[in-house]
Amino acid sequence: MLTLADAEGKIAGPTLGFRDNTEQLSKTVAQTLQEYFDAATQEDPVDLYRAIISKAEVPLLEMVMERYRYNQSQVAHVLGLSRGTLRSKLRHYFDDKYVGTRAKKKVEQHEDVA
Repeated sequence: MLTLADAEGKIAGPTLGFRDNTEQLSKTVAQTLQEYFDAATQEDPVDLYRAIISKAEVPLLEMVMERYRYNQSQVAHVLGLSRGTLRSKLRHYFDDKYVGTRAKKKVEQHEDVA
């Protein structure tokens, strides 16, 4: 099983460790939020948490899915999610791009042959 210490060594570039990268990500998010609030009108935002999470989850899911060659078991493990939760998120954001049923795939294969 991959531990955080292992992940730091494997994910880290030549100069930055895993924690350094997450700190940079945190700083970038904070800066972007500050710019958002500076540019915002007098009205308070509505459902800001959900908006931010959805904007972050989409590229995260896309990149991790590509990195692990669309292996949902590996992706779920890396993200710390159950496969069911991962599949729910994939359906929510991408419809059937990454998640399909076997019956649907058989129908599509049959249509390709015809």
